[in-house]
Amino acid sequence: MKFIHRPRFYISFPLAMLVITVLIGISELSYRSSRLALADMADLVRVRQSIQDTLRHVLDAEAGQRGYLLTGDSIYLVPYREAIIRLQKDNGILRQWLHARPYQITQAHEFFSRIERKQLEMEVALRLYDSGNHVALRSVMDTKVGLQQMEGIRQVADSMAAGFIEGAQVGEQQVRRTLMMSRVAIAMVSLLGLFGIYLYLAREASLHTLNQKQQRLLEQERDQLEEQVRRRTSRLGQLATYLQNVREDERARLA
Repeated sequence: MKFIHRPRFYISFPLAMLVITVLIGISELSYRSSRLALADMADLVRVRQSIQDTLRHVLDAEAGQRGYLLTGDSIYLVPYREAIIRLQKDNGILRQWLHARPYQITQAHEFFSRIERKQLEMEVALRLYDSGNHVALRSVMDTKVGLQQMEGIRQVADSMAAGFIEGAQVGEQQVRRTLMMSRVAIAMVSLLGLFGIYLYLAREASLHTLNQKQQRLLEQERDQLEEQVRRRTSRLGQLATYLQNVREDERARLA
């Protein structure tokens, strides 16, 4: 009778490779999703900081312009020009960010438009002052256009910042959700792997029991064959003895 035997390597190794592959796949997908969400959050933080810097540069430019209009000292134009240059740089960062996110373009255009009008208002005031047209300058200052424009810039900036904060919160929730899904998936795959190992071990135990039973049957058959051989050997011995005795008796009778 033939033994039932299956090498464990051919079953356990593919099962282990399958579990490892699934776990690596889940980990890689979670990593990529989390990396994209974190990259978006970093962009939001950077753009929000750029907006804050833009507001600060507008205030610096306005302060330099006010100082020049009040004193006539050209030294106040230095921080004004520097603030304008930095303002243009920050606007470039914002425009580059918006190029990849056109859904934010409505508020951004309003933001850029208000800043440009504010810059134009400051430039007009400086030109009127340099040309000596103080009456026109006074009428422009009395309209409080600059104050209204600054308030409008702050409102749009606060609205955009609130949107960025909401976007960052959404990104954080996405990271948390991805990590939770990864944990659940890994736990499920681990449990399935343990269940598969349990089934494999249970089957191995069943095969081992069956093999032991077959081995006992073979041993019983072998013992029976040995017993039959012993009996037949004993009978053959008795028969040989009988024949020997008959032959000797026959010789004695003939003699």
